[in-house]
Amino acid sequence: MSVLKRINPSLIQNPDTGFATTGNINGGRFINRDGTFNLRKVGWPIWRRFSLYYRLIAMPLWKFFGIILIFFFAINIVYTSIYLWIGQT
Repeated sequence: MSVLKRINPSLIQNPDTGFATTGNINGGRFINRDGTFNLRKVGWPIWRRFSLYYRLIAMPLWKFFGIILIFFFAINIVYTSIYLWIGQT
């Protein structure tokens, strides 16, 4: 910590991360106690509300690896079938 004070002597730490433990006037918690998010996207079309990235990081690890494995085998089957089809002509 002393190194940081030498770099920036007017360093002010902000302990407020925005993840309140109790409800307040500004809206309350961003993350529920079970780990789900307490936020809604309002005013966006349905195709903009869905985010593949956030869907993948929010799912359980076994589902994530299952999807990756299924995708891997599907891509291999497609390329294998193209390879076999080219070989027969």
